[in-house]
Amino acid sequence: MQVVETNYFAYLVRIWGTTDENGKNVWRASVERPDDNMWRGFSDLESLFSFLQVQCESMILIDKRACLPPTCGTNAGQANSTKNE
Repeated sequence: MQVVETNYFAYLVRIWGTTDENGKNVWRASVERPDDNMWRGFSDLESLFSFLQVQCESMILIDKRACLPPTCGTNAGQANSTKNE
């Protein structure tokens, strides 16, 4: 298995409303990675958000070159033109 450092994740996120066994309205969700079709379902939005938070935190720990505030510019969408090699 090749480990590749990245600061980018792509997921197809699906969110839909339904009712649980007690008739209560609830949200369900799923994520799918397009590169390997990994799929995971969530019984509520909090579980989805927790999953995404863990993914982002692990990305920061793995790739210490990721652009983190305040080293990134303050203008959203502005590319950093300098490289540290």
